[in-house]
Amino acid sequence: MRVPNSIISSNVTFGLGRLTTAMDRANLTIASQRQILTMADDPSALLQVMNLRSDMSYVDQLNRNIEMGRTWLTASESALTNVEDLITEVKLLTVQMGSDNVGADERQAAAEAVQGFLETAVTLGNSTVGDRYIFAGSQNDSPAFTLAGTAVTYEGDSNPFAVRISRESSVTVGGDGGAIFGDLFTTLADLKTALENNDGAAIRDQITNLDTAYDRIDGNISRIGGRGVRLDARTSILADVQLADTERLSSLEDVDYAEAAVELAAVETAYQAALSAASKVLNVSLVNYL
Repeated sequence: MRVPNSIISSNVTFGLGRLTTAMDRANLTIASQRQILTMADDPSALLQVMNLRSDMSYVDQLNRNIEMGRTWLTASESALTNVEDLITEVKLLTVQMGSDNVGADERQAAAEAVQGFLETAVTLGNSTVGDRYIFAGSQNDSPAFTLAGTAVTYEGDSNPFAVRISRESSVTVGGDGGAIFGDLFTTLADLKTALENNDGAAIRDQITNLDTAYDRIDGNISRIGGRGVRLDARTSILADVQLADTERLSSLEDVDYAEAAVELAAVETAYQAALSAASKVLNVSLVNYL
């Protein structure tokens, strides 16, 4: 039975169309460097890719959190180290002014110096990262301390700023200025008053208070170091996670160029062969028709 020319033409066109689609896909695979181009290619693999990309984005965010945390810790440590230096200088002055051989005029001049130390301490307490006050707790959009004469008021709260380093944990990088600075400001104010009153005994009484303030600041600096260690440890863990995710993503998405090139060559060869065969078939059909 003779096959109608329309059926022959339709079959040939269909076959060439399939090969053209396969050739286009092979070319696109190489050009895009991806083996998954549509959901239909491999739904399971594509879902894994989407989940991996989501996880990698979250890891990137955690790394940004950690970098911000390091910035806060560095600023905190620097400020508190300066406070330690200030306390050391004030203590030296206090010991000198506590001597019974020091007169009222010298103590009055020292009182003015202590006022300067108090103002500097408040400035350090109001240290910032960007526009955030690091010792103001969660109220870090405004100064942690206000100063009126020798009276210092803590304006923050007891909820220090923290950064998230995993889905389950955070690290405190800010500070509760009220707890960190403690009675330092009161000690400086009392020392100034004692100097103005030329009261040697009251001056000497502040030495112990200065030691207490120094120890409190030093303890907070040590805690900052411990928090930095936690951030470093988490950074190392996240680096391993990133490497594993990147390798897994590559195994799902990336093209094996050698394999893709072989596939493209095979499709092109098949297409050329089909095209040649189609030409012959269609010519024969046309002759028979005539």
